[in-house]
Amino acid sequence: DPDEEVELMMFGKETIDSGLVVPDMEDAVGAADAFKLLQSTPADGTGIYVKYPVLSPELLAPLPFKNFFTDSELSPVAFPLLLKPNHYFTWFYAGHQGTGSKSHIDILNSTAWLTLITGSKKWLLIHGKDYSQATTHAPDGTPTYPDLFTAYTTDTPNPQLDSLTLYEYDQHPNTAIFVPPLCIHSVRNTTFSTSLTHNFVDIVNQRHWEAAIKDMMGVK
Repeated sequence: DPDEEVELMMFGKETIDSGLVVPDMEDAVGAADAFKLLQSTPADGTGIYVKYPVLSPELLAPLPFKNFFTDSELSPVAFPLLLKPNHYFTWFYAGHQGTGSKSHIDILNSTAWLTLITGSKKWLLIHGKDYSQATTHAPDGTPTYPDLFTAYTTDTPNPQLDSLTLYEYDQHPNTAIFVPPLCIHSVRNTTFSTSLTHNFVDIVNQRHWEAAIKDMMGVK
């Protein structure tokens, strides 16, 4: 659907040149407009990153994604917040060189894997067992995650991270990366790239999903 809204992240030249992946602006636009912007390489050194929710799972039915990293039989859901045990949701990403995703964990503490179709990406990750040590919280309880690319590109001491292992991975086409629940990660497109991400909940991470649902509902 050309009018279907997608998430558009815009990165200025200064941001891209710095090597960081925090967008200067985020907006929701029609899919047709977003993909028109992607078709040209910005001459001014800026870039955009598009996050497209695959709301018609039947488009991916011929592909055996569910067999990659879980023994559970998974069924698709129509929206990401409907994720529940034994279900998955899929996103399509496309972005110019230098764009990417700032530090985060995956929605509803889900597990994920990302399959790179074209281009290349650099991943920085912190193991899920170190989630509590690497996370700070605002007075209202909102979690804040460290900017992993700042930690990666500077020698400035960071007491919050210095005792933790920062994992680095350079991803290339026809490969998939597995991201466990509570794994803080940040990703940068080192060339123009396209990819599919599959978030899922199975028996292995069900307790993490349950904790996320309780937190979202304000249940202690």
